[in-house]
Parts: sequence; C-alpha cells; structure tokens
Amino acid sequence: WEQRKLGEVVEFFNGDRSSRYPNDSDMVPEGIPFINAGDLVSGRVKLDTANKITEEKYNELSGAKIQRGDIIYCLRGTLGKNAFVDNFDAGTVASSLVDIRPKKIVGKYLFQVLNSDIEYRQRTVNDEGAAQPNLSAKNLSLFDIPMPSEFEQEKIALYFDTLDHLITLHQHKCDEMKKLKKYWIAAFFVFAGLLQSCDDDEGYSIGDIANDWVTIRVEGEGVYSFTGDTWGTMYPAANAVWNYSLVEGQRAFLVFNPLFDNYYGYDVG
Repeated sequence: WEQRKLGEVVEFFNGDRSSRYPNDSDMVPEGIPFINAGDLVSGRVKLDTANKITEEKYNELSGAKIQRGDIIYCLRGTLGKNAFVDNFDAGTVASSLVDIRPKKIVGKYLFQVLNSDIEYRQRTVNDEGAAQPNLSAKNLSLFDIPMPSEFEQEKIALYFDTLDHLITLHQHKCDEMKKLKKYWIAAFFVFAGLLQSCDDDEGYSIGDIANDWVTIRVEGEGVYSFTGDTWGTMYPAANAVWNYSLVEGQRAFLVFNPLFDNYYGYDVG
C-alpha cells in the first residue's frame, strides 16, 4: 500500500493557548465540553466527567472546534492516548491535546491505525520530552500512514471496530466473573467456618455435603425450592449470587448440606 504523511490527509487544530484559555472560573455544570486527556477513556470521550464551558466562552476561543468524526489525540503526558468523537457535535480541547480532522482518509480507519504499532513505533522515535513525554503536532503530521483504497479502509475499519466491540463485551463478562469469584471466595470462608461437628436428631451435621440432580421451582423473587431425583422436595432457599436468576423447570446439579428430614412439608431441609 501507498504511504502518505498524516498531515497530507488530515487537518490539525490545537487548543487555544492565548490569554482566553479557560480557567477554573469558566467551568459550568452544563455547557460545551472542554476536553482534557483524562476524559479520553477506551477510545471515546467520557462526557460525564468532562469540564464544561459556556457557549459564550466557547465562541471566544480561537483553537479547536471539535466536530463529530474527529479524533482527539494527546501530545503531552499520556502521549498517544486518543478517542474517536461519535457522541457529541461541539467542543474544544485543552492545550495538551490536538483535534485531528480526517479529510482524505476514512476516520474510523485512521483511528485504528493510531491505535496500532504503526503509530506506536513512530511515536516512540519522535518523543521530544525528557521529564514528560511530549510530541509536537508538526512531528505527528510527519507520521507515515498506509493508504489502501477507500473501500479497503472501510472494510478494515469495520473489521477492527467489530473486534473492539467483542473485546469490550468479553471484558465486561470477565469483570462480572471477577465480582462473582470475589463473592464465592468470601462465601467459602464463611461456610468453612461452620464445618464443624454439630449432629442433630436426624443424624445430619453441618458439614455433611450431599448432591443430587434437581428440578428448579420458583417460589418468589429470588427464592427457589428444588425437587431432587433422590432426595425429593427441598426447603426453599434464597439466591445469594449477585445479578443471577434461576429459571422455573430448569435442571441443575445441586450441592447442599441436609439438616432435617420432613421439614415443614418438604422431604429435606
């Protein structure tokens, strides 16, 4: 593929660096986003944490005027951190950021390139900072960008955008499983403390572990009883697993601690 300099296919807009630059007194609860590096999260602008300025202040500024489809890129500090703008139509950036506007390149394709080793290798070579990482917009404009046809750019962007969504989905599932694991670890140690001899009149002890294939019966919201193939009907229990519900008639393999026979009309409690 042909290589083009980034500056040949995009426009760059820096944040306002004049005396009109917004300060703390210019911030308002609701208004136009004034984007800092900390607002760039997982490739998107996190608007709920972003500072806001009034429309009047926004119109005073001579720097970047963000549009949907732009890419916000960090030039200082967390160098290379970036976000694709797809969730708002107007805003501006802090002086540590630059607003990149695709002109002769597919924006989503460029976003993927700027999050690849193609960008990383050139960024590390061009880092001008000593104590703090720093890159000028001029040097960024000299980055080499592979340029397939527009059709190919669209296809490449769609492929990796879909992959990003899958990664996010699985990361969410992974986070949920981590939460569930923490619950089970805590529950295990609580239960383990009860595993001591405590015989009752039916000959069962806390710590006598049984298992059976069961059919689930929904008794109420978050409350279930079970009908076991071997043990018969079992006294209802509440579900302690966060954000999880059992299904009426579902089959399950149940591990439990029997304590009583013929317990309040159930075969086992």
